[in-house]
Amino acid sequence: MTDGARWPPMESNPTVMTEFAGKLGLNTDEWQFADVWSLDEEMWSFLPDPLAALIMLRPSGHATEVDDGLKGDDSVFHLRQIGRLDQACGTIAIIHILANSMERLGLVGEETRLQAFMEECKAAEAGKVVAAQARGEALANNSVLNELHDEAAEQGDTDLSQRGSSGHFIAFFDIDGDLYELDGCKPFPINHGPTGDSFIARASDVIKTNYMKDPEQINFTLMALGGPVEQ
Repeated sequence: MTDGARWPPMESNPTVMTEFAGKLGLNTDEWQFADVWSLDEEMWSFLPDPLAALIMLRPSGHATEVDDGLKGDDSVFHLRQIGRLDQACGTIAIIHILANSMERLGLVGEETRLQAFMEECKAAEAGKVVAAQARGEALANNSVLNELHDEAAEQGDTDLSQRGSSGHFIAFFDIDGDLYELDGCKPFPINHGPTGDSFIARASDVIKTNYMKDPEQINFTLMALGGPVEQ
């Protein structure tokens, strides 16, 4: 751990995130994270196929304003990054994707660490006004997931003690034909509207418009969750 953080920062690294997702229950022979080098249309052919989700690591200070008009459906599994979760945004982004894509990713009916955590969340939500807050508390209290997060944070190409807290992970994926953005630091899931014929086209437009307006700001990284990519 670094600076006394109970949930230290995870590296934006597809190998690390694939292994972590596998420990939550994802079949990593069928689904893996891969680097996304560009969101320009001519580069889309290099993305995994099928493509399930994107994770973006944005620089600190590049949060977007919350638009109440984009509030997503209450049935979406959204988890708040409460204070005790320190820098757990990588873990939260992966949980957001898996928990909201159970059928597509083949997780329905499987006895996994993710399923066990979601059951804990149901119990924590009982009688609570804000379910996302209760889920955040459940994650902060979950020693098993905390240990898995710590193991993942220790891995990667950069030294954990030098990694700092200069970024924040956000997830983008399709739910019932709409593009959703899930961010543990926002009060609710963001629904950006229909994906239309192409998830990647809609996601690219939203990310570029909302987060990449400054051409001199290059400290973004992107990963895609999809089918295995040949190395």
